[in-house]
Amino acid sequence: MELLDSYFELHESLEEVRRIEDNLSENGKQLRLARDRAEEYESELQNVEVLRENIRTLENKGVSEYVEGGEDWEKEGEMLHRITDAVSSVHGDIEELSISSELGITQKMDDSPNDELLADAFEALETSETRLQHHKQEMVEALNEAEQKITELHGRWESRNEQRKDDLQELAAEIEDEIGVDIHEYFNLKAEENALRETERELEEVQSEIEDLQTERETLLDKLSDARAEVTSLRRQGVADQ
Repeated sequence: MELLDSYFELHESLEEVRRIEDNLSENGKQLRLARDRAEEYESELQNVEVLRENIRTLENKGVSEYVEGGEDWEKEGEMLHRITDAVSSVHGDIEELSISSELGITQKMDDSPNDELLADAFEALETSETRLQHHKQEMVEALNEAEQKITELHGRWESRNEQRKDDLQELAAEIEDEIGVDIHEYFNLKAEENALRETERELEEVQSEIEDLQTERETLLDKLSDARAEVTSLRRQGVADQ
């Protein structure tokens, strides 16, 4: 009986080692992807300071007086983009939400030592899935309405911003005569800066993701070391008991 118990303990420990190794493999894949994204963002941002210096040069010539409030418009546009991205991200998460898929359960176990307990557990899982799907549909509908409204508001904001720019374009010749600044060049530089500001935010997010993945990896490596030590101990114990 003791040998049988030792066998099952060893089997469970080996399964734990394999499970941790699988998690480490997935962690490594996610870490590589995150680092690749970080390198891509860093490459896009390598000239951002030169760009901002060019903008400052034009602003120091007095263009800021003609585009007063422009920074606030830029912040509004950035905020609307972030709101849209946040709602879209939550929408995607909810669409994929499933307890069964999260657990990786594909089928029930038959003829197991405690099959009645497992049957009750699956019944509870199926009940929760049914309720979850019902509420998920409500959440999806609410997010659809939010996305539609935000898209409409963003469109109205874009129209106002374009009108503001058109008004400034009409003054382009006057501005260039007054301060020697091409307003078209200024707007192009600001548009590029706005796009890169979004890239900076994405870089911060992926850097945070990398830190989390590295912390997770260190934890998994510690668990793997402990699990392998447990396997070694059980094997030695099995040899000693023979």
